[in-house]
Amino acid sequence: SGLLVDVSRVMTERNINILSMNTRVNKQGLATLQTTFEIRGREELNRIIEKLRAIESVIDIERTTG
Repeated sequence: SGLLVDVSRVMTERNINILSMNTRVNKQGLATLQTTFEIRGREELNRIIEKLRAIESVIDIERTTG
C-alpha cells in the first residue's frame, strides 16, 4: 500500500519524466511496477536506484533496456 505514491515521489523529487508505468499485483500481494522514464545519464540512474531501494517495501530493482 502506498508503493506507487512512494515511487512517484522519488521521480518527482528528482524531476524525472515518467513516460509509462504498468503495475500488477500477484495472488501473494506482491506488486510489480514496470516504469519507463527519461534520465540524463548513468550517474542519475544510480541515484534514482539508490532512492528507490531506500523505500521500505521495495524488494528488488531490475533494469532492462528497450
